[in-house]
Amino acid sequence: MSGGTPPLVALICSNPEMAVRLIEDHRDDGTGHCRSCSSGAQTGHYTFPCNILLDAQDAIRRLGEIEASRRRKVTPEPVVPV
Repeated sequence: MSGGTPPLVALICSNPEMAVRLIEDHRDDGTGHCRSCSSGAQTGHYTFPCNILLDAQDAIRRLGEIEASRRRKVTPEPVVPV
């Protein structure tokens, strides 16, 4: 990851399964708040989408860009007629 990558996004990128889990857990609770961030004493304080969800989505986007870049670098072997 480049120097401009936020630390939390870099951490999430290091574990793609974490990104998927965070995206699954940080959902709208139906009142416009994050259901994971807005539990207990924090109820009603974190609007949806929360920063954790946005960072997880950013990590997924960055991982996709890295994978696409890798695919572009791989050139198929030329087909030689027999």
